[in-house]
Amino acid sequence: LLADGSMVARVDEGGAPVDQAVRAARCAMALRELLPEAPLAAVAGRGQFHGPVPVGEVIERASALLGALAGAATLKRGALGPSPAPSALPPGGPAIRLDDAMASLLDGRFEVERDETSALLGRERRTPTTTRTLLGKVSPCVGRRRELATLEALYFEAVEEPVARAVVLTAPAGLGKSRLITELRVRMDEEAEVWTARGDPVAAGSPFALVGQLVRVAAGLQGGESLDARRDALLRAVSRVVPGDAARPLAARLGELARVPFEVPDARIDDPVLRGDAMREAFLTWLGAALGRGPVAIVLDDLQHGDAPSLAYLDAALREHADAPLFVLAAGRPEIEERFGELWAEREAQPMRLTRLRAKAAEQLVRRTLEGVDDALVARIVERADGNPFFLEELVRAVWTHGPDASLPTTVLGMVEARLGRLEAPTRRVLRAASVFGRRFWRGGVEALLGGGSPCEP
Repeated sequence: LLADGSMVARVDEGGAPVDQAVRAARCAMALRELLPEAPLAAVAGRGQFHGPVPVGEVIERASALLGALAGAATLKRGALGPSPAPSALPPGGPAIRLDDAMASLLDGRFEVERDETSALLGRERRTPTTTRTLLGKVSPCVGRRRELATLEALYFEAVEEPVARAVVLTAPAGLGKSRLITELRVRMDEEAEVWTARGDPVAAGSPFALVGQLVRVAAGLQGGESLDARRDALLRAVSRVVPGDAARPLAARLGELARVPFEVPDARIDDPVLRGDAMREAFLTWLGAALGRGPVAIVLDDLQHGDAPSLAYLDAALREHADAPLFVLAAGRPEIEERFGELWAEREAQPMRLTRLRAKAAEQLVRRTLEGVDDALVARIVERADGNPFFLEELVRAVWTHGPDASLPTTVLGMVEARLGRLEAPTRRVLRAASVFGRRFWRGGVEALLGGGSPCEP
């Protein structure tokens, strides 16, 4: 609580800025349920802290957003109390306002609208989109012809042989994994079923989170349905591929994965020792029945927030359905190798690493979005982006909004800061000293700044 009675909440530090933004947005939506009439803003920034309270730029930006609300009431001390009954919630309280940085980080994961003042936070997408918009248009995919051709060839090999194929796509945050997935989906066979799931930074590691999400997506569940509606949808989805009386018990076992309890007596589900095997067999049986009707593509994104049990299920699927038209694409940041090891190596999974965009491809994106821009500005944007498509888009957006002399956007600074934060402390200390010299520095100068000696191993 601040001196004027307003309140500040901040998410834990650490992780990529996108992950922090998702946590912050969910926090804001939870506060909206508790405080339906309170003006709320969610902002992203590099703040200084006085004890637990952030001060400076980030607070000023939030205050400016809230000050733009005509007649916005101040959140007073003591406002936090028991959650009001749902019937007491007024229809449509004040919108949760976002600054440009937060709106950009949440793009595709939440519905974001705009009024004449700022961006507004809408509901979370149950199936996040994998495309970003840039200046009101879908961001173009450039410089990925070779990678796209490889993915497309592996997919059609799985469909036409048929044979199970898996690809593990890795790249640091912002290099365009999700964009590449979108382009591949456009090229997939229209008759193929596509089951998607995305790792959740809040639920990272929760057992069966990914495979449960696959079941819900395949059943057409969007979230918010009643229990009866979820049961009906899952039973319909199973009945399409499993005829007769076998559909309902199979749906009940899949419901254990998808958090759709059927309350059907099942000795194997009730037995803690046999429960895991029963759920795995149900998933493999359902997938096998679906593969009997046509190709199935399973697409996992943000795998760094995934869970080992789900990946074990998919390993079993690739083994059991090795001669079926099954294609599995798993995309994530490089840390998935530390968390899960070499995924599906025994299933001959194809590793693929995205590299940075070449300068020519980066220039193409800039010129397609900033029409009439001069060569010098294009070169400066491309150099600062350093081959990172996310940085490139954010720099284009900053130039469009603030002019050619725009400073580095908060989103870019946050992602660079997150990368530096993962380095060992001695390495960060060396980099901090080297930055005093600029792009070029020498060992002797760094050692002199650090007080002599060798600060870290070469």
